[in-house]
Amino acid sequence: MLKLQKYYNELEINEMSVNIKKYEETIERLSCQSIEGCGNIPWPVGVPPPFKPPTRFDVLRWDYFNETHLFLKNDNDFSDLLKGRERERELIQQIIWNLIF
Repeated sequence: MLKLQKYYNELEINEMSVNIKKYEETIERLSCQSIEGCGNIPWPVGVPPPFKPPTRFDVLRWDYFNETHLFLKNDNDFSDLLKGRERERELIQQIIWNLIF
């Protein structure tokens, strides 16, 4: 039974590989008609390249935090206590509460 399953799985994989190769060749052939021209095809074929920001200031900033500290707040500080920031602390506790329950 397993040999039969393996045989049909291999047939299906080979068929998919042939189809993928055919689509890649079609994309390569049609890429000569694009604005970028031939040879400027992103890899893997058919997937647009990722966005590369021109400067580090164009990268979206993420805020890492726990219940007591705010990490990587800006380029010069590694962490900052949330002491005296009751509104932010309440917001963080509310977010954690909503994630857990």
